[in-house]
Amino acid sequence: MGIDLVANCPNFAGTFARAGLPNAHSCGADIVNLNGKLLCNPTVDSFTVTCKTIEVATDELSAYCLRRNGTPAFATLKLAGYHGLISNCDGVLKKGSC
Repeated sequence: MGIDLVANCPNFAGTFARAGLPNAHSCGADIVNLNGKLLCNPTVDSFTVTCKTIEVATDELSAYCLRRNGTPAFATLKLAGYHGLISNCDGVLKKGSC
């Protein structure tokens, strides 16, 4: 029988709700809060999964992105013609993977 993890997690709106992850002991990677839900090693790298209020002005991308601890951070990234993967690395926007 697995061990369940239960926590009060914030979502993008900043409200806390009870979240659970069944069989958390079998997670071989980081457990993260994704908009109020606990996930084991999310496979989606795109920042659009963990960031909101995404805007582009001239050549700068800005968004509010969740940190690993579930708190939001305002992040910016100079694009200057970049068209590749953009990741949210603990509340910091980065070109490519973290």
